[in-house]
Amino acid sequence: MEQSYFMKIYKKRWFYRFITLGCLMLVIIGLLGMGGYTYNNNINNPVMVETNEDYYDAVEKDSYVQISSKEIYDLGIVKTRSRRKLGIKISETKMYYMALELEGRLLTISLPEKIYEEINKQQTGPYLIKGEFKEYSSKDFEYIRNSLIEDGLTVKEVDTLLYSNYLDYMTPLDSVSSYLIFSGLIMVVILVVFIPIIRKNSTALKSLKKYSNGNLEKILQQIDNEIELSGVYKNKPFTITRSFLIVESNQIVFALPLSELMWVYKSTVKNKTGKKFHSLVFVFSDKGKYKVDLNGKIQIIDETIKFISENCSAPIIGYSEELDKLFKKNPDEFIKQWKMNRDINDNK
Repeated sequence: MEQSYFMKIYKKRWFYRFITLGCLMLVIIGLLGMGGYTYNNNINNPVMVETNEDYYDAVEKDSYVQISSKEIYDLGIVKTRSRRKLGIKISETKMYYMALELEGRLLTISLPEKIYEEINKQQTGPYLIKGEFKEYSSKDFEYIRNSLIEDGLTVKEVDTLLYSNYLDYMTPLDSVSSYLIFSGLIMVVILVVFIPIIRKNSTALKSLKKYSNGNLEKILQQIDNEIELSGVYKNKPFTITRSFLIVESNQIVFALPLSELMWVYKSTVKNKTGKKFHSLVFVFSDKGKYKVDLNGKIQIIDETIKFISENCSAPIIGYSEELDKLFKKNPDEFIKQWKMNRDINDNK
């Protein structure tokens, strides 16, 4: 038997969603695999830096390194790193600068407070430091350079001794944090975006089965028949037949009876930058609420609302705070009032 029009578009969207979801999961697995490999390698095989040649090679390859030195010098320099969001400081950490000698030159190392205190408690070397080489910002380099000059070194000595990169202390776990962060962000996208979409589409199909009174094939056939009739409203992603509202968008695909459509309204949300996002919201008698995002397509929203208001007597048209509060607090009372309104309109 040939598959119905609605089930074709429904399964097509499911196919695309699962392909996308599968690709995202593969990316997560790949990132975690690379992170695990890098973590294990950094624990067991850090690059040993003992010479200038080792230093330059590690900088070029962006290697995770380990340096052992018998002498370490406290530069007496403390830098505060702040993290800000929307101009508000959300965290603050102090980094302490020390230095060690590497073949007659001065290699600066940046340490968190805890590690700095542990090193200060250590009476004798060797001092073992792990991390990654990072290039100074021009501001930080000048700050370190001027501090060394103030401590008695000449400009020529500083420029000769000081390496252009510093060693940023980092544990093996810290060194793979980017893999974990990206994996976490993708997982958040899956949980916040994909899972709600999947649940909402599943709920819509269950509603159609409920409205079919156990005869889904019959109602699907009715949709197929009505699609072929004249006067069908088509304005993507909306199709409205004599008896059904059909929506085919990236977020939601459903086909539900117009006679069970209680409420239709336009939703406009403004973000912090002032940009407006437009949606068309449909509420059905089984309390199902479906929001179809149509950013930049407000004309389609207006045209669809106008068509429904002129051709369907059942739904309430337009948003009001009173209706919204009633539906949230007492949906059964909302349904009761809607049925009364529908019966009055049908008897006119």
